[in-house]
Amino acid sequence: MAKKTIGLPPLEFGLLASEEQKQAVIAERVKEEDRRMVALAERMGIPDGPHRWYFLALELARLHVPELMPPKEGGRPRTWGEFELAVLAVEVERERKTSTPPKTILAATAALAKRKPWRDLLNPWAPGPEHDENPSEAIRYQYGIARKLKFTKAMREAFKFHEATGELHKWDAFVRMVKKET
Repeated sequence: MAKKTIGLPPLEFGLLASEEQKQAVIAERVKEEDRRMVALAERMGIPDGPHRWYFLALELARLHVPELMPPKEGGRPRTWGEFELAVLAVEVERERKTSTPPKTILAATAALAKRKPWRDLLNPWAPGPEHDENPSEAIRYQYGIARKLKFTKAMREAFKFHEATGELHKWDAFVRMVKKET
């Protein structure tokens, strides 16, 4: 089976080709290259206009020239988004109130570390030089971040609404929406 060639074959002229024949082959090549460049510009969503070729060159440069590429976010993907953090803050505060006197933050986070969905968010977590051996410490650390978020205030209000209306089962369903991937 023959390999399918990609691109245009090299220009070839016979030894006895006249200057007109050479110019005709070159003109055909120019027409084909122009047709392909127009198709490429259309595929990249660049409309026809006086600056079309500049915009096409810029788009291609953004794909291949490091200085023109958009910056990439570094690091590993985030596990704890604002939604997860805000729900966590409310759940830690809720867990603290489950006993009299109220539990400490560490005791509340220890209880949450054993339950879904928080246990699942800690699943990729493993003790090491950057992590404490206690998973509840990881949740306590995230709680420290969560308490300061503006979104947490809105989440507290949502919890208070469910509590006031006696629909804590709906809040619990909301908590189950927390997933491993944000």
